[in-house]
Amino acid sequence: MASYRLCDTVASLDIALSVLVNADTIFIDCEGRDLGETGGRLSLISLGALHPIPGVAADHLSVFLIDVIKLSEDGILEPIYELLRRDTVLKVGYDLRMDAAEFWHGHGVQLETVLDLQVADIMARAVRREGLDEQLKRLVGFVPRHELRRNREMWVNVQKLNGLDWALKDLGLAITAKQSELFFPV
Repeated sequence: MASYRLCDTVASLDIALSVLVNADTIFIDCEGRDLGETGGRLSLISLGALHPIPGVAADHLSVFLIDVIKLSEDGILEPIYELLRRDTVLKVGYDLRMDAAEFWHGHGVQLETVLDLQVADIMARAVRREGLDEQLKRLVGFVPRHELRRNREMWVNVQKLNGLDWALKDLGLAITAKQSELFFPV
């Protein structure tokens, strides 16, 4: 079960904070123009947290869509930034490179205690004992095949980054349309 709330007022942000400050783990994603780059602009922070529902076996996922543009007045987002700085709260996301760069360079926020599932995807390949041949196959289409054959050792430390959908497929965790309705109700 999931619920979504747009936070574009101080009152709605306070509701989000009342849930998020009690979470051990927060799911994070950001949207904006050219995030992490000079001239880029953060426009939306998505933060989610699981919390129990009394009398129900499953947890409830609350997702808060924080409108950074509307709430950009000095200090309004500081409680959110403080939450992201906390090393006691695990922040989980996928491909957080530019998100983290934007927080640091654009807002002075150093994300602490982060699990980037894209990095976990790369590490899982070693755990699954994916060899060099499989690794090089991933690079076909990005690097000429003859280059991969001729200079195999040059590519030992180069990994193709997956999108979340491909990472899930690699792990045998592809989500069906029915399952996705749990997170994205129609």
